[in-house]
Amino acid sequence: MGDPRPESALAQPDPEVLRRARKGDERAFAVIAHAYERLIYTYVWRLVDDRLLAEDLTQDVFLRAYRGLPGFEGDSAFTTWLFQI
Repeated sequence: MGDPRPESALAQPDPEVLRRARKGDERAFAVIAHAYERLIYTYVWRLVDDRLLAEDLTQDVFLRAYRGLPGFEGDSAFTTWLFQI
């Protein structure tokens, strides 16, 4: 029958990588950050229309994500949680 998710659904990180990142594995978090960095940067840049500010804010998003990841419960999709930051 096919994937019930809409075409626009964002890919989620590998559950094992996410589990390791939640436990403080910096390499696992780097994998996640690398996967979503461009997406977050593009989103922020469209909001602020300033390249340097978007770079700074993107870095801040991932710093906050790293600090907050142990508290991520999975009640929502990871990407939903990340965009809320």
